[in-house]
Amino acid sequence: MASNEGDGAPLNGASTGTVTDLTLSADDGGGTIELTSVNVSGGGSLDMDGNSMGHDNDKWGANQNWTFSFDQTISFDELTFAVINEDMILKSTGWLGDTDATGTGWSFNGITGEFTILGSSGSGTRDFTSAGVSDIAAGTDIAFGFFASAGGGEELTSFGITVIPEPSSMLLSLVGAGLLLRRKRS
Repeated sequence: MASNEGDGAPLNGASTGTVTDLTLSADDGGGTIELTSVNVSGGGSLDMDGNSMGHDNDKWGANQNWTFSFDQTISFDELTFAVINEDMILKSTGWLGDTDATGTGWSFNGITGEFTILGSSGSGTRDFTSAGVSDIAAGTDIAFGFFASAGGGEELTSFGITVIPEPSSMLLSLVGAGLLLRRKRS
């Protein structure tokens, strides 16, 4: 799993085109994945003091959102908040048509491809692994933020993803393993 390791550093100065390398865990074979900030839009402040989006008095404004993408196919697993007082939304066209689902502190709408993250649930982790949604292909936009009224006191502290190996890299791994076995036998 890759994450921003408990702080908002990948979002710091997240203007259009900002690219940040995230370190992958050993579970994903190590290495890095690139996160590209596609767009930051809307009113209000997107300052990152305290290393968290929406920290302290830097509240999200109405219709303010951050759009980003990854350079590899991923599944989106979770978001963790220190504080959340208002509903926020995480959405992508990669989820359109998937099955509607709900979990602790969130609901998913497959018609619009978006998670509504319920502010009334307060701080903690929103686990999306049970949502049954599609993986998100490399380069596909994911948007996060307020898409209606302004919020207050929101503080995103981390997010989690799992990198999905491309079929070609899986095939190469299998071929390599077969060659090693063959060499070992002879």
